[in-house]
Amino acid sequence: MWGRATPVSDPPAQGRAARGRRAARFLLPAALAGATLLGCGEENPGAPPDTTPPARVSTFSIDSVWTDGLLLGWTATGDDSITGRASAYDIRYSLQPDSAASWWDSLAVSITDSMVPKEPGERESLRVTGLLSDTLYFVGLVVEDEAGNRSALSNVASARTESAQVEPSRLALLLAQVLDTSGSMAQQDAISFLRTGATAFTGLFDETVDKMALIRFASGRKVLVPLDHDFVAPIAAAVALFQAEGGTTSGDAIAAAAAEILSDPEPGAYRAILFFTDGRPTSFRETFRIGEEDVDGVIGGYSNPAASGGYPPPRLFDPTEIYQELPYDTPAYLPDGRMATTAEILSESRLRTLQAASSAREGGIAIFAVALGNPSADGWNRPDAELMVEIANIPSAPDPYSEETIVNENYDPDEPTGAFYFARTAEDLEGVLGLASADIIARLTPPPIVRRR
Repeated sequence: MWGRATPVSDPPAQGRAARGRRAARFLLPAALAGATLLGCGEENPGAPPDTTPPARVSTFSIDSVWTDGLLLGWTATGDDSITGRASAYDIRYSLQPDSAASWWDSLAVSITDSMVPKEPGERESLRVTGLLSDTLYFVGLVVEDEAGNRSALSNVASARTESAQVEPSRLALLLAQVLDTSGSMAQQDAISFLRTGATAFTGLFDETVDKMALIRFASGRKVLVPLDHDFVAPIAAAVALFQAEGGTTSGDAIAAAAAEILSDPEPGAYRAILFFTDGRPTSFRETFRIGEEDVDGVIGGYSNPAASGGYPPPRLFDPTEIYQELPYDTPAYLPDGRMATTAEILSESRLRTLQAASSAREGGIAIFAVALGNPSADGWNRPDAELMVEIANIPSAPDPYSEETIVNENYDPDEPTGAFYFARTAEDLEGVLGLASADIIARLTPPPIVRRR
């Protein structure tokens, strides 16, 4: 590669170019001023030949480097050793050390330049550009006079150009929105704010690069928009039809989201779930025994363990529909043959949610958990903040209901870490979802990697 050389301070040649040149090293007597001197041309053939070379530069240095160039510096010597002004510089660089045989003649690349040498003792500077980054260069210099005499090779300076920052390309995103539309979302008209917030959240991503899915859940769950590009319009259309109804089967919804994301093998993509809820898990999916039949269904629906005498409604819900009862009018029994209490269902629902989240993280999926608080709700009818911190796999977070800090005793630094967000009111939901989108987008562009030697 040929470098481009630019003198840092190059005085005009006019008025200076002839000073110190051999054609002007003598003065004519005043009597001969204006006369024609026979046999005395500009080269003064009657004078003894110039055989004195310029002095060798021993102060050659590389004063600065950047990604594609070097700043060279040295002290000018002279035409005849250290007197008079020289005519030119021959500057060459190589990727090979100067100890190699024939370094100057066969390995070094000449830097072509019309730089006029300065007076002896003055400081010279030359900026060389067009070089490779993160590359070790060896540079040397020879001084020439107008008679063709050349100095010995200067000391050879070496330096490595700076490393260019390697800007990683933006990672593709594989994300599933998992949105709770259970009956409690009718409070504060939260369902309307969720429609607005989820639509805005979706529009912040690049549907030509990213892929997104939408899972809506209440008693059951549905994959309304499968994971794919061109997701903005389909998700907006699906979200616009949200209604508040049903229970909260969180675990099965998270499992469905993980299955969508893991079905896409795109290498290097960032995988994430946005999980939103306004309450705690109240139901779970299981195979239940009804008479002589095993039925895939969802049991539960009460958030208060004391409701309805401590037992759930004697019914099952379709796990593949948002809120639809299965056609059974007799109580469903667990595989062990008994009817579970509401307290047991709540405990099992929480456990199933943790298990689904853990399985997703083991698959390399980070979970961003968003909770909507209900200022007037009791402890059974508001989100379980400790659960949200654990499924996000973060070490700790402020407790939104007190001045305390929630410490996640099950935090695993080897699994993907998400985040936990809390919206105190429905009006805050769009802003909180905006914060979540900013955090997710930030993770798509890792910091620049700088390689140093």
